Amino acid sequence: MIIRKSVLPALACASLLMQPAQSAEIIASTPGEVISALGQASAGDIIRVAPGVYEFSDPIHLDSAGLPGEPIQLIGDGRIGDVEFRINGSLGLSIAGQDYVVEGIWLRCQGSQCTSARGISLWGSARRIAIRGCRTTDFLQHIKGWITSGTLDAPEDITIAGNESYNTVTFNGSSNVLNLDGGARWRVVGNYVHDYGNAGINYGIFLKGATTQSVIERNLVAGSYDRAAGSGAVVGISFGGGRMGTQWCAAGNQGAGGCICEDYDGIARNNIVINTSDTALHVNSACGSKFLNNIVYNAATMLQIQSFEGEGDIEVRNNVLDGGLPNHNNVVTSDNFTNANFAALYNNADGLDFSAGGDSGTLAASAPLPGVVADYCGATRSSTPSRGAIEMPAACDVAGRLPLGGVVEPDPVAPNPPANLRVD
Repeated sequence: MIIRKSVLPALACASLLMQPAQSAEIIASTPGEVISALGQASAGDIIRVAPGVYEFSDPIHLDSAGLPGEPIQLIGDGRIGDVEFRINGSLGLSIAGQDYVVEGIWLRCQGSQCTSARGISLWGSARRIAIRGCRTTDFLQHIKGWITSGTLDAPEDITIAGNESYNTVTFNGSSNVLNLDGGARWRVVGNYVHDYGNAGINYGIFLKGATTQSVIERNLVAGSYDRAAGSGAVVGISFGGGRMGTQWCAAGNQGAGGCICEDYDGIARNNIVINTSDTALHVNSACGSKFLNNIVYNAATMLQIQSFEGEGDIEVRNNVLDGGLPNHNNVVTSDNFTNANFAALYNNADGLDFSAGGDSGTLAASAPLPGVVADYCGATRSSTPSRGAIEMPAACDVAGRLPLGGVVEPDPVAPNPPANLRVD
């Protein structure tokens, strides 16, 4: 293990007592060195993992505390896939600390525990964490947020950006890729979530447990693409998931079937959801959900309102859907293109080519929506924006962005983004 200490400039004697501690750059090239470096890390340290394959049987703990503006960084050198953490146990990364960046790591489950294993667990004490440009493969739950029993403490200000998550085999049970419970200001942007369908009920991305002020945007969610899905139900993006037990809901938010509001004011915008054997978009007793400028293709159901104990409108605006929308008292719609002919609107949706088709001009002239200032690929929206996730005339190569080679930049407008965690 190589440690390079940063060099502080010469300071006047009067200011020496106020200078920050030196940060370190640590180069780790064995599993033991990775564990040791994380155990000793302090604010501002950068742990660079050399390219190679690393075997782990026990969880890798990120329990220290960085500082706002000085996160502890765990970075895999090279491109995604050059640094592979093979997980032989029930958990890969266990994050209970504050102010971390995890970047460029491929977490890959192997062995007999994958059908119950988790790639990354974010515990209730986690704050201001960025997971970006990583890959997770063959886990039951790829990234899991946890609510603390009793206190109901849950992660806050978590950014999950530019990652790829998928399974190469079909499990007998369920698989929930991004399973995010509780907390505030989850930021899920620019991820490729695919091939997660198994025999049970399977979710691509979902928030529940009274999550609040969260945004799911510019993700590609494909229930199946590189392999056939299992026999179970495959759901795309959900506010509410399968709901929580009432013991995980705060007083005043306990309903008959879980939390009255499983999510508050969640926004799903500029996403592409394809090939789901069940519903692409889903609400299960969430309050104030917004589905804005999404594309849904080849889904059994466009939007399902499974249960609704809460209050407030469910806004569905400016989406392009190859089916219809449900009649529900709380659903408010505008400028949606339903029962769309994708063969006419886009060049080749089956091949993830959403460039302009012969009738793409009919997508134009929807009403601009607050916060929807760019499209799936980051192109600026016009004053009369196109419906769906792609602004026309499209210069957005969806398939060409896969597999991910870097981290996408999020829309410039977001609710309370953590100032110290960049995703550009």
